[in-house]
Amino acid sequence: MLARGWRYEELAEQGNCHRKPHQDDPHGNEGTVINRLEPQDLYEYILVIVRKNQVPDLLPVLAQNRSPNIVS
Repeated sequence: MLARGWRYEELAEQGNCHRKPHQDDPHGNEGTVINRLEPQDLYEYILVIVRKNQVPDLLPVLAQNRSPNIVS
């Protein structure tokens, strides 16, 4: 998961809490949190979930990356 600013700090410190259906433990699905997407980073898919006003800042970063599938 790519996060920036205060959200990155929060996730890096507290972890990524996603609940699996019918599971009481909120820490069932923790993943890696990164604070930058390098041009050489290669992912099968990049899912872009941001507010509309964040898109202009993110487009140049995505354009430099080599990953084949970017879904927004």
